Amino acid sequence: MKFNFFNRNTQVTTNHEGAKAYLMSPEMELYTAVVTTGLNDSFYEAGNSRLERIKTLIEKCNPEFISRLAVYARTEMNLRSIPMVLSVELAKKNIW
Repeated sequence: MKFNFFNRNTQVTTNHEGAKAYLMSPEMELYTAVVTTGLNDSFYEAGNSRLERIKTLIEKCNPEFISRLAVYARTEMNLRSIPMVLSVELAKKNIW
């Protein structure tokens, strides 16, 4: 039995390697970028381009989600620099 056959071809895109991938919401993409790597160079992305992508995604996400993600990244994932980036960018949004 196959599931999601109505959405099968509507959510398809390509990744950095040019392979088949599936679209993610801005929140899911931000979460993935935050928890999978730091701000250093990786196979798919240079550190600076990763930082710029995270900043762009922050603009698209709900401020509450960003603040909860920052706390989660620091307390559960034991990351240090990414939560600071999230906090500073959230402060720049001046939502309070």
